[in-house]
Amino acid sequence: MRGHGLSVKAGVRMKTVKAKASAMAGRRTSGTRPLVSRRGSGSQQRTKKRAEEHFREDKLKKEVQSLLENGALFEYVAKNVGNHANNILKVLTACPETDDKIAEALSLKLNETRRVLNMLNGYGIVRYNVNRDVKGWLTFEWYIDSASLRDFGKCVSGALARKNNSLPEGCNDFFMCEVCFKKHKILLPFDVAFESSFRCGCGGGLKQLGRGEAEMLLEAR
Repeated sequence: MRGHGLSVKAGVRMKTVKAKASAMAGRRTSGTRPLVSRRGSGSQQRTKKRAEEHFREDKLKKEVQSLLENGALFEYVAKNVGNHANNILKVLTACPETDDKIAEALSLKLNETRRVLNMLNGYGIVRYNVNRDVKGWLTFEWYIDSASLRDFGKCVSGALARKNNSLPEGCNDFFMCEVCFKKHKILLPFDVAFESSFRCGCGGGLKQLGRGEAEMLLEAR
């Protein structure tokens, strides 16, 4: 009888151990499945978010490029800031860039590049972020403010339409690049031509015109 009693107790213990082991295995299994599901869901969400960000970036670049192809905006910027301004804006359509990198890309003097960037910043077309490098020097990373560029383009188109592309008052000396004038019909006032060292953004020289000659060219175009 004693042996039988011990056998029964041992059997009960075995059943209890097996039940506990089974319950623990079930908890581990049930705890693992949701974690795998959550990881998969998080990865899909991150992939979707990156795709949406790339789409917005591409859409923004196309919008900026389209704005810069606007004839009225191109002409206004060239007249009032200089031909280099449009080339600088084209560089910034790819990505934000520092002034020294822009100058290097366009083979411009750094001071000229900074002058144009500051003028564009005055119009609100470009902005900048200030960063500090490992040596403690401040660097300025420039980028196009697409919303301001859009509004600026609308204002310029309306203003040029009202003025009928008339020459600015108070200036009697104008300059033109004969090659670029055929394409864009741009005449530069003296101060803009002086700031660019009387060189066109295409690299060619500028021809000087009196106000009467400039007005005749505008009427004929």
